[in-house]
Amino acid sequence: MSQSDRPRGLATGDPECHWSYDGDTGPTKWGALTRNGGTLCFPLCAGTDSSQQSPIDIQTDATTRDPTLPTLRFDYSGTTVNVTAAHNNFTANYPSGSNNNTLSYKDTTYHLVNFHFHHPAEHHSNGVAMGPIELHLVHSAGTPPQTQTLVVAVFMAIPSVNSDDGKILGELVDGI
Repeated sequence: MSQSDRPRGLATGDPECHWSYDGDTGPTKWGALTRNGGTLCFPLCAGTDSSQQSPIDIQTDATTRDPTLPTLRFDYSGTTVNVTAAHNNFTANYPSGSNNNTLSYKDTTYHLVNFHFHHPAEHHSNGVAMGPIELHLVHSAGTPPQTQTLVVAVFMAIPSVNSDDGKILGELVDGI
């Protein structure tokens, strides 16, 4: 089943927030989607220009490299995660208070909260999916209500199903 054919729920698992990549619950409508009680599912998307919202289509002829951007500094190590079924096949959640996987950017340290896959890739380049698989590494810094989120997207090819990596990825990502 392709990503666009599947009904979706909020990444946090909210069963009242159903979204998709097209139609009446697609990206241009995310800012107006509500729970049964009438509260917005995605308040940060409300009233925003949907062209600046995920999923995005990067137009390569309109992009320029900015050499002044700071470097992302990853500091990851092995950790036990809790894997749950989610809107995009599965999510590997890091235990609360797990601080041994971090990403530093612009003098802020973000903690890896979870990672999940999209198949096919969620984002596009010049109208074409960036790859068959997109990995999202979700990081968080601060405490509510001042929480900041930083998501790193990694575009992946499908490894040979004859390799151990291909077999493991095929089990994690539906439809490979």
